[in-house]
Amino acid sequence: MRILLLLLSLFVFSCQSQRLPEVAEILHHQWEATKISGTTKVPSFSISPNMRVQGSDGCNQFKAQAKVDGRVAFQQVASTKMACAHGADKAFWEAVDQHDRWRIKKGQLQLMKGRKVLMSFVSKPKAEEAAEVVGEMEESE
Repeated sequence: MRILLLLLSLFVFSCQSQRLPEVAEILHHQWEATKISGTTKVPSFSISPNMRVQGSDGCNQFKAQAKVDGRVAFQQVASTKMACAHGADKAFWEAVDQHDRWRIKKGQLQLMKGRKVLMSFVSKPKAEEAAEVVGEMEESE
């Protein structure tokens, strides 16, 4: 009977366990939201190793302190306050506030609520990294 209980608990545990994303997977990237209908301006952000965030909500620039665990939370947010008509900013902050987990799937950072993807981001090279690549290409020629 004990063996049956042990096997059953191992089976249940293995079915429930999923690889939690590592914090390092989200750092060192400029994350840009995939297209949001109605606007060409899309939210983007980056998180440095010291957990400082810089970004745009699709309308206003912001800086914050990040807390990344099962969620990506932005704390102590400082932002510009321009009026925004297209709604990308509202969609971004709703996804940040409402998601209960995040994952990286096929190179995309996804903010999730349950099984629903609230917002997806693709990694864009940061300006300094792009300049380094161009510099390396010029040196090799």
